Amino acid sequence: MGRSAKSGLLYITARAWNRLDDNNTWLFVTSGKNEIDQHLFKNKQEVLDVSVTDFQVFRVEAESKQENIDNILNGKFDLGSIWLILKMKENEKYNSILEGGIRRK
Repeated sequence: MGRSAKSGLLYITARAWNRLDDNNTWLFVTSGKNEIDQHLFKNKQEVLDVSVTDFQVFRVEAESKQENIDNILNGKFDLGSIWLILKMKENEKYNSILEGGIRRK
């Protein structure tokens, strides 16, 4: 699989994340133009080891309804609608969400 994180964020669906459980599936991520900004991950933990995300952030595409929120929190939601958001390089505009700044403010 190949993904771009040039903005500093890696967006990956829950289904793609689960594909990393397969030893034959690797993830290539570029976060810039230099060779140092390119990563080849063989498993989920390798992605997390390179990520500079202190908090786990998910984006869920869902209509704002109580039933949907309850289903998301109970793990009963379509994985195709859930995205993991990981910070792959420093970018201050994301710090309030990905580094705990929400509580400080």
